[in-house]
Amino acid sequence: MTTKEHDWMTMGENMKAERIELGMSQQSVGYKLGCSDKKVRHFEQGKEIKDRDSFYKQYKQILNDSYDVHLSEPEKEIEDNQYEQAKRTLKELLPNHLRTRFDTYAFIAGGCIHSIYNGEEPNDYDFFLTNEKYAQTLKDYFSSIEGLEEKSSAKKGTYKGLPLIVTDNAISIGKFQIITQWVGNIHDVVSEFDFKHNMFYYLDGEIGTLSDFKYLDEKKLVYNDERGRNIGHTFIRTIKFVERGWTISHKELSKLLIKLNDVGLSEKEILSFNNSITKNEESDTYSSDSNSSTDSNTSITIECEDDENYE
Repeated sequence: MTTKEHDWMTMGENMKAERIELGMSQQSVGYKLGCSDKKVRHFEQGKEIKDRDSFYKQYKQILNDSYDVHLSEPEKEIEDNQYEQAKRTLKELLPNHLRTRFDTYAFIAGGCIHSIYNGEEPNDYDFFLTNEKYAQTLKDYFSSIEGLEEKSSAKKGTYKGLPLIVTDNAISIGKFQIITQWVGNIHDVVSEFDFKHNMFYYLDGEIGTLSDFKYLDEKKLVYNDERGRNIGHTFIRTIKFVERGWTISHKELSKLLIKLNDVGLSEKEILSFNNSITKNEESDTYSSDSNSSTDSNTSITIECEDDENYE
């Protein structure tokens, strides 16, 4: 019996949610179905496609088979690539009683995937968590380490010979960051990243995306206009990217301006920017007595990176 027309959108959304939960990309589903990822995307959006009933049954079978694989092969062998090496290194830095749950609840996402894909060394590796209780457990453990110095809203010190910074947003251990502010499933977390090239994740041996794989091949900033938070910091991050050789079109800059007009600046952003202005004034006043040469853009960027440098 043919599925009722008005059910297709709901069914597509449900199957998309299952696919994301399994860490599968539209590209990987399309490959298994022998079709383009565009057809998978159109099906998930409830759009009309050729042989839709048959397509649905095949897609559903792929999801069912994937669930079986996850249940029957919990120790599936995965290529020891740079993503796996980073996760293993960070896991080994954790105390023994926190390691198993890190394997279960952590996934890597954000700008580091674009860097690795293009043969560049990431500035840092950002790990996100799917379990709130575990995120709090990690935060409690690292916040209680002896010898940490409290500076404004951060605790700073060393851990196993590496710089350690603990804030309300994240735990930073050297080049590794565990984000504790934004916790949830892959879709909820990655869909809030500010630029399309950041909306990639790595899970169970595959790169997945909530944008489009073409953004891995480009150094063009394309704004994720579904995101509404911290628009001011996105502007500052835009400056940082442009300084590193990225480009942004008038269209994308216009989208940022419209979003700023729609949502405004948060109180936290205003406080952060005011602090940056104060720091810049102090730097200008004492620059002749200082051995360092920090310009205004650098100070602002550092202040913003404390908030969301994982994207």
